[in-house]
Amino acid sequence: LPKGVDLVDLDSTVLQELHDCPLLHGSATAGEWVVFGCGDSVLAINTTDSPMEAYNIPSPDGEEGRVGTVIKHPRWDFFIGNHGSLALSKIDVMERSMDIFPVPVDVRGFGFTSDGYSIVAITEDGQVHTISPTDGNITKSVELIAPYESGTRPALAFAPGRVVVSDHSTGEIYVLDDESLDTLMVFDADGIPQSMTVVGWEFGDDDDDDHDHDHDHDDDHDHDHDDDHDHDHDHDDDHDHDHDHDDD
Repeated sequence: LPKGVDLVDLDSTVLQELHDCPLLHGSATAGEWVVFGCGDSVLAINTTDSPMEAYNIPSPDGEEGRVGTVIKHPRWDFFIGNHGSLALSKIDVMERSMDIFPVPVDVRGFGFTSDGYSIVAITEDGQVHTISPTDGNITKSVELIAPYESGTRPALAFAPGRVVVSDHSTGEIYVLDDESLDTLMVFDADGIPQSMTVVGWEFGDDDDDDHDHDHDHDDDHDHDHDDDHDHDHDHDDDHDHDHDHDDD
């Protein structure tokens, strides 16, 4: 896996080397910020200036776990990552802090609902959970598919007001309400999906495009600015990168 990133110009000239991120895997961007998962921390880079400001945010004392997936939603001013397989991490680049949210069973996939109010995670026992992004509390859990043992993992995808889950054992696709986790539709994928993306959604008479929720949250919005930088990975070894984090 890579050990860091480089800033290069359009002529492939290396302008800056940032190599303090062993076992680099997973990244997310928000405005001027880019966050990479590392073996013992995350690498946060502010791309506003040149040279770029960069620093590591380590795991809290006594908390061991590799960050291998990082996600971001514009509703919040923080990032969310895994922390090994039995926890999620809340990463605040401005405060340079990381909070750990334990999860009782190994997480096999997670993502934000379309409105950002919840994280949806699927765990090894086949349950689907909604989790508060701010404090890590599990707000809802349902048993949905067979427990995961090996092979292709269950996949998650999101649409407005919906979460889509694949059954790794049968190939069935479940469409759930992203707040209640009620099953709204089940259909056969005619195969076992390895990943899924929703590219369009046709709403019926019972669907609401706005999918209003009554939540008691403070809406912390980011005001993002697009800064285009090319980041090349400096590799110790040549490996392909998949999007699932390693189980620690």
